[in-house]
Parts: sequence; structure tokens; C-alpha cells
Amino acid sequence: MCKTLFPSLILLLFCYYSKAQERYIIPKIDAEIVFDCKPDEEIWLEIPSLPFIMHQPVYGKEPSEKTECMIFFNDDYLYVGANIYYTDISFMASVGKQRDYFSMKCDWFGIHLDSFNDNENGMAFYTNPNGLRFDATVKNDASAGLEDINISWNTFWDVSTSHDHGGWYMEMRIPVSSLRFQDEDGFVEMGLTVVRFIPKKSEVITFPPIDPKHENSYWKPSLAAPIELIGLRPGKPIYLTPYLIGGIQQNHFLNEAETSYEREITPKLDAGLDFKYGLTKNLTLDLTLNTDFAQVEADEQQINLTRYSIFFPEKRPFFLEKSDVFDFDLLGGNKLFYSRRIGLHEGSVVRIIGGARVTGSFLHCPGAISVHSC
Repeated sequence: MCKTLFPSLILLLFCYYSKAQERYIIPKIDAEIVFDCKPDEEIWLEIPSLPFIMHQPVYGKEPSEKTECMIFFNDDYLYVGANIYYTDISFMASVGKQRDYFSMKCDWFGIHLDSFNDNENGMAFYTNPNGLRFDATVKNDASAGLEDINISWNTFWDVSTSHDHGGWYMEMRIPVSSLRFQDEDGFVEMGLTVVRFIPKKSEVITFPPIDPKHENSYWKPSLAAPIELIGLRPGKPIYLTPYLIGGIQQNHFLNEAETSYEREITPKLDAGLDFKYGLTKNLTLDLTLNTDFAQVEADEQQINLTRYSIFFPEKRPFFLEKSDVFDFDLLGGNKLFYSRRIGLHEGSVVRIIGGARVTGSFLHCPGAISVHSC
């Protein structure tokens, strides 16, 4: 009996400790803001700013620059507003506008959400003074570093920025339908991390305080601050993405007499679609038909001077969301399942006619049990 009681007691204490931590209440405000690059409406002024602390170069010290960040939500969006001040605006650095572009020479501000509060998986939304959109997913609590951070993942959200002599300002709007979470009668628990990077000072400030002794520390969902969103309910989004490709192929062939070339014109027409639907608050259905991946970001060129195959990360949207369901890593980064092999046969491309997938998460005790179904 003691052998059975002891593990149960440990699990009970763990769940109690998780619930006993200080939690931040994200307010629900049934109002919309003017998405005008600067959080200066009266709504923003009523929301207290999150407290920031220096992450590096000196952990625990007061930040050298002032930062204000306010968050609220309504039935449609999660709103994030930030006033990112500079005592000397010449320290601000802004590079790039292309989506998912990243440079350590640029100012960054962003949030991480552990939307299922499982201390393992999360999503990140970042921007810079140019209004660039950078989004990524995290798996396995970022224990393997960059291998567990997928920057090829994209979802639907907006950001708007501006700047003046005092600093730069940001408004971020994330549709509730772009988040995956589990609610209990409108009560939702998540994990939140907010990060600001000041490149010319090599300074990172965070909410909550995160000790840099942990590798990839502020990417870890397990170190996020617990937050509560009361009155947030998941919707059942429908996303339909059709495509149509048309063109003309022209070839010239030498005639039988080999005296001249004859022209042959062949029209080409192709169509397909991707479909996403929220079956329940926990399950999402993805369908793809005659999928074309021409819009997917190209792989970086690599030179292989070994006898082994080169690893290219998955970038196709259909295979990205909840890709950790099939992620069975062995020692040395070896994978039992590699989705890039889908659509290839003996080195030749095989057209994907269609595909279907159902993914979801079910949590029982925050941080204790996570079950995925596919």
C-alpha cells in the first residue's frame, strides 16, 4: 500500500505546487482598438504593464531601458501592446521586413505562449521596429536547442509598429482561432514569456525573471509565467486556401526532314486546396488536395562531402503543425520518422494527390500528463 500511496502523493504535491504559483490574470475587455501602431487608447492605459527584469548581461538587474507591455483579450483576438522606450534613439536597430527573417543585429520584441500549459510545447510571435512578423513553434521544452524550434511554422496574426524620437511602439493582434488551448467552462490556463532584445547593449529583458543558467532559457515553456484567461472560449475556425496555377509551355522540335523547327504550344492548368477545421476545442482536422508546395520557402544550399545523406528540415505547412506527434528522436538526432520522405520515391518527386490529419491535445493535470492523438 505504501508503494502505491507514495507516487500518488508526489503527483498530488506537484499539481498543488503548480496551482499555488502566482498567476497573472489577463483581463477580458469587450472592446476593439484602432490598430494604428501605438497602444495609446484609453483601454491600454487601464491595463497595468508587466514587470520586466534583466536576463543578460547581468541577471536580476533593473533593465537599462524602460519597457511597457499590456495584454488583454476579447472573443476574437488576443491583443498585445508595447511601448519600447530608448533614452537615446540612436541605439535602436532595425533590419529586415521579410517574414521569419532573423538577425542578432536587430531590436526584437515578442511573446511566447504555452497555450496548453503542458510545460513542453509553445508558440512564439516576434516583431521588430519595421513590423516584421516572425513566428515559430517550440517542442520538447527546447531541450535540443534550435532543433526543437521550428521557424517554418506560420499562422494568422497581425502586427503594427511605429517609432519616434522616444522609441518604438507595437500593437499585436492574434486571432483566438489561431491558438490551440483547452478550456473548462471558459477558464483557460497558459504559460507566458515576454522578451525584449537590445542588440547594441547585448541586453535581454524578460517577463517573468528567467535565470540564464538554463540553455535556451526564455524559449522553454516550462519557465513561462502562469496566466489565467477567464471567459476565453475556443472557436471552430474554418480556413480554406485554394490555389490555381496556369501557364503555357512552348517547345520547338526539328521536323522529320530536318529542315526547320516546328513550334508546339501546350497549355498547363493546375488547382488544389488546403482545408483546416476545428472539430472540437481540442481536435483540428487538416485536409489537402492536389497540394502544390511551390510557395514553400526554399531549402538552404548545402555541400555534402560525406557518404551520408543531408538532413533538410520540414517546411511544408501541412506537415508542420503538431509535428512533434511523430517526433521520435534517438541519440545523435536520429529520427524514426522523417516527413520529408513523403512525396519522394527513389529520388524522384511523387505528386501528393491528397492527405488528411486529425491532431489534438488532452491535458489532465497541468504540467503532469500530456496525451496526443493523431
